[in-house]
Amino acid sequence: TASVRVEELKRGEVWFVRLNRSVGAETWTLTPCLILQMDEINQSGMFETVLVVPLTTKVPPTENRTEFDVILPADETGLARETIALWPLLRAVTPERFQNRTGMVSPEQLQPIVQYIAQLMGHNS
Repeated sequence: TASVRVEELKRGEVWFVRLNRSVGAETWTLTPCLILQMDEINQSGMFETVLVVPLTTKVPPTENRTEFDVILPADETGLARETIALWPLLRAVTPERFQNRTGMVSPEQLQPIVQYIAQLMGHNS
């Protein structure tokens, strides 16, 4: 796959990203990730990294889910099954790690993830 530039990446897109060299509970290898960084920041060229949230298909049964579990439908992510956003594992990655785009998540699906991260950072929005 040809190298991707930060300016080409869009908020809400789902990409397979190489997340090697993990430690502890971090995810690793080729992982679907949701881009959270705003398009204006990507297009400005201010940063050489992009904020992403890893996704996993290890979705807990309905009875074991918490209010903080954000389930994303397969038809939006472009993946074979529904996924859960691992928003506490938010991280910055370089565009060289991006492999291929699989889908686009709606703003309505992004909203709870953004809200939970804001709460995690001490903002009550």
